[in-house]
Amino acid sequence: MKLKTLKLVTLVAASFFALAAQAELSEKQVERWVASLEPVQEWIEKNQDKVNKQNLMKPGKDGMSGMFDNALNELKNAGLLEDFNGLVKEQGYASSEAWADDSGEITLAYLASSMEGKIPSRASIEKQLAQVDGSPLPAASKEMMRNMLQGTLSMIKDVEAVPAGDKKLIQPYVQQIEQRFGHAHQ
Repeated sequence: MKLKTLKLVTLVAASFFALAAQAELSEKQVERWVASLEPVQEWIEKNQDKVNKQNLMKPGKDGMSGMFDNALNELKNAGLLEDFNGLVKEQGYASSEAWADDSGEITLAYLASSMEGKIPSRASIEKQLAQVDGSPLPAASKEMMRNMLQGTLSMIKDVEAVPAGDKKLIQPYVQQIEQRFGHAHQ
């Protein structure tokens, strides 16, 4: 009886998280996040000597959400997470994790919108993975390339799963996001 109850609770929880993962963004979420970019960027620049900026935005195997989780871990390791948490709370977030969650979703929507029709095929990435496996590269180089390609596969999967409503919602904010990320089209 306990096992059936546990299975039911697990099923309900998994269904809830699956639905939450597919939930569309709100305009309020996007506006709050875009408004937070400048203070966050200034905070990173102010603290760049305390943490490796490259490690903050290092892609993870878990796609975009993994990247922001890695960044929070970097801040924690550097003893800066509490300070960052205070900054994002000033921006209206409950925690740095909530900011990271929005960052992952919104960045994915931005990528999906800006990469529309330009996403590399999974087959080509998988072919590259096979080439890496069969190459005479040193093991460390193979591992680095595998991680990068697997991260790309994960990101493709994530980008393809972005709801159409999120891609449409993000359109009015693309220029602001690009300016903050330093990729504005001239």
